[in-house]
Amino acid sequence: MDWQRNVLLAAIFAVFAVLFVRWNEFSEARLPKPIAATNQAVYIPESPPAATAVPTAADSSGAASRPTKTDASERLIRVKTDVLDLVIDTQGGDIVRATLPEHPAELSDDSPPFLMLNRTRDQIYVAQSGLIGANGTDRAEERPRFVADRTDYALDGSAELHVPLSYQQGDVSITKEFVLRKGSYLVDVVYHIDNRGTAPWSGRLFGQLQRDRHIPTSGDAFGRKSYLGAALSTPDENYKKIKFDDLNKKPFETELTGGWVAMVQHYFVSAWIPDQAETNHYKLRRLGKGKSRPIWI
Repeated sequence: MDWQRNVLLAAIFAVFAVLFVRWNEFSEARLPKPIAATNQAVYIPESPPAATAVPTAADSSGAASRPTKTDASERLIRVKTDVLDLVIDTQGGDIVRATLPEHPAELSDDSPPFLMLNRTRDQIYVAQSGLIGANGTDRAEERPRFVADRTDYALDGSAELHVPLSYQQGDVSITKEFVLRKGSYLVDVVYHIDNRGTAPWSGRLFGQLQRDRHIPTSGDAFGRKSYLGAALSTPDENYKKIKFDDLNKKPFETELTGGWVAMVQHYFVSAWIPDQAETNHYKLRRLGKGKSRPIWI
């Protein structure tokens, strides 16, 4: 069977313009170190697959550095365009780090780019996706280990960049492909299913954003803080905010044709936008201590 599922937007990184607000400094203000974070996905039934966060070291400023040389770090591949710098973990094919080269983290000439998604011992904010259902590859006890042709991918002047990850499931060849374009913050995720066996193959795609409650900024020049939390579209509201404190009390679910779900932090948003012609189920819930995440399944 030749089956292709194209999800419109694996991760969208867009700037919320804020008029008359000037921000002058960003600092990584973190909570005390928790136990190593665990990535988990909620499916139907709610049996979460687990993937342990990458161990890291701390520099003199106390900020977490890049992952140490472990099996986990060896699974990582880097993907660069003119506006996005991503790290993808081939265990599951998740985006575990994203920086925005066009947006400095501080108002200075030597500022590093703004860090959006990140996975360290002290912080987790990742975009996960996979296949569930009868023949899905993502289950409670494991995530698929994809194979990539290279460890580095770059746009290099082209208009479009394709990053294919391959996985063999018996007689079924599965390719999870990321598609990025010049000047665009949109990332498409496309699944190609090539079934060379006699048995039918059945599955469906899930996408989720998982984030802890760390506070990445110290507010603007006037001492005001931007919204930090989840947001999504509902049948009654096109833009509904769901605060982390609200998720501490109870989860939130909705279902509608089209829609989107997102995390918002300091004028930036990361979001999943599934097929707008299909009925999609969205769920936001707290998972464990200090973790809140919106997902659609």
